[in-house]
Amino acid sequence: MWNRADLKAKAKESLKGTYVNGLIVSFLMLLASGAWNSGSGSDGGKGMEASSSMEFSQEGFSSMMEGPKAAMDAIGTPTVIGIAFGVFSFILVMGIIKVLVGYLIEVGGQKYFLNASEGESTLNHITFGFTSGKWLNIVRTMFLRSVFTYLWAMLLLIPGIVKYYSYRMVPYILAEDPDVDSFEAIAISKEMTRGHKMNMFVMDLSFIGWFILGGLLFGFGFVLVMPYYNATFAELYYTLKGEGHHISYEGY
Repeated sequence: MWNRADLKAKAKESLKGTYVNGLIVSFLMLLASGAWNSGSGSDGGKGMEASSSMEFSQEGFSSMMEGPKAAMDAIGTPTVIGIAFGVFSFILVMGIIKVLVGYLIEVGGQKYFLNASEGESTLNHITFGFTSGKWLNIVRTMFLRSVFTYLWAMLLLIPGIVKYYSYRMVPYILAEDPDVDSFEAIAISKEMTRGHKMNMFVMDLSFIGWFILGGLLFGFGFVLVMPYYNATFAELYYTLKGEGHHISYEGY
C-alpha cells in the first residue's frame, strides 16, 4: 500500500529545477477549469453577514425590493429580457469553451506532470490534447466522466464524492493513451482506484493547510501550491498503474 509521504517526496524531486514550468502549466489548468474565477469575490461573506443582520419584516422586504424594481421600471422589460438573454448566452459560450478547451488542457497538463516525473519537463505537453489528433475522443471521455459524476452527486452527495475519486485517473489514462475508448478509460480508472479512494481523499485533505495558506495571499498563493499538488497525484497514478488491474465495465 502506498503512502502519501513517499508520493510527496517523489513529487518534490520531480519539481527540482522544473518548478517554474510546473507553475505555468498549473496556472493554465486553473484558468481552463474556471477554478480561478470561482475563487474570486472575497466580499461574499460580508454580503451574507449583512443580509443576515437585516430584520426580515414587510417594510424591510419592501425597501429591499425598491431598488431592483425601480431599476427594472427605468430600464424596461424588453431590455431586461435582452440582458438576461445576453448573460445566459455568455454562460453557455463559456461552458462550451470549458468543454472544448478546458478538458484538452487538463489532459495536456497531466501529460506534462507524468512526463516531468520521468525527467521530461517540456511545456509542449500542455498542447497534447490539441495535437494528438484524438481531441474528440478526449473531450467525449472527459465529458462523460463529468456527466457520470454529476448524476451520482444528484443522487446523493456521498456517492458523488466516491465516484469523483473512482474516475480521478481518467485524464492520466488519456494522457498516456488518447485512443482508449471512453467507457474503457472510465472502467480502468474505476478499477485502479478500487480500495484507494479513502486514502486519496485523505491525501487531498493533507493539502488543505497549503491551500489555506495560499488563500491568505489573495488567492495567488493557491496557484503556487498547485505544481506540488499535481505532481503528487501524477506519482499516485504511476503507483496505481504499477499494481496492475483487471478491467471491468460493470457499474460506473
